[in-house]
Amino acid sequence: IFFNDIEAMLDKNVRQAAVMAVDKKLLVDRLLRGYGQPIDTLETPEYASYDASIKVEHNPEKAKELLAASGYSPEKPVKFTIQTTKGFKPKDYEMIQAIVGMWRKVGIEATIEVYEIAKHYELRAADKLAPSAFYNWGNAIGDPTTSTGFAMYG
Repeated sequence: IFFNDIEAMLDKNVRQAAVMAVDKKLLVDRLLRGYGQPIDTLETPEYASYDASIKVEHNPEKAKELLAASGYSPEKPVKFTIQTTKGFKPKDYEMIQAIVGMWRKVGIEATIEVYEIAKHYELRAADKLAPSAFYNWGNAIGDPTTSTGFAMYG
């Protein structure tokens, strides 16, 4: 998930809460039927750039505490639009529906906007993506800059 130009995401508590609210293992087990690997970084353990010391626990209660410290709650949520595709990648739409549901429980309210993948590339090239976009990719060559460069610089 890419967060672009969401003022609330400038707050470390909000960023941490958004990650802690998501049960990645549940998503892999239920939506992907075990065909996936929950990770907390851009790279998987197969790559030399993987850092096993980076761990983010699934902790919705801690996520609520972090949001509360920044003035948010399920009654006064962080709000933004998130864009995604439907059917471009396996379970892409279902995945974002589940994530948005997990966020809602802690105080993050995202409105889902579905578009075709060509529209994603068009908006990305024009630097006009919504405040948040869900997109996934692979790293076929193992060079971390193919992931980190894209994530950091588009």
